[in-house]
Amino acid sequence: SSTDRSRQHIDDIKHKSFDQVALEACQRWNRELSNVTVEGEVADLFYTALYNALKKPVNLCEEPHPTRDDASSYADFATLWDLYKTHLPLHSLLSPSRYAGMMNTLLDIFDRKKAFPGAVLVQNHGDEEYSNQAKALPHVALAQAIAAGVTGIDYRRAVDAMAGDLFRTGNLEAMEHPESVLR
Repeated sequence: SSTDRSRQHIDDIKHKSFDQVALEACQRWNRELSNVTVEGEVADLFYTALYNALKKPVNLCEEPHPTRDDASSYADFATLWDLYKTHLPLHSLLSPSRYAGMMNTLLDIFDRKKAFPGAVLVQNHGDEEYSNQAKALPHVALAQAIAAGVTGIDYRRAVDAMAGDLFRTGNLEAMEHPESVLR
């Protein structure tokens, strides 16, 4: 459980100094940021921007997923509209395994709700739909996974989910009467 995992994290660090924990966190971030090398005057600005881009979406748990080998349950896709052209393609290229976890989270939501969300937020522990905004953005994010060659995603499941999402009631009405969406 999350409580057990939290206790394990406390046990892992309780004999370490604050400085040691901070150094290990810094080393972990440096590993993430080392996927790209930038030198010169813009390096500090670039790495600050990359650090901020990699902070979200967040993996809420490190527990093994009940139906997959990866340990992922991502949130803070707030909103997908803000991320699908920027953060998500960057994640797909720099951290394909993390990106697979993000896409599998969207597919898990589809399995539960029979619809893709427009956002996945931490504060209410769930996914959100914002009327017609961002309805097809998970489709774009999944297509990016294919284009980037990301492994660890059941693409048959993804295609079935995308088709199911396109043909659910609200989307059919929008396709038949696009003026209702463009108001």
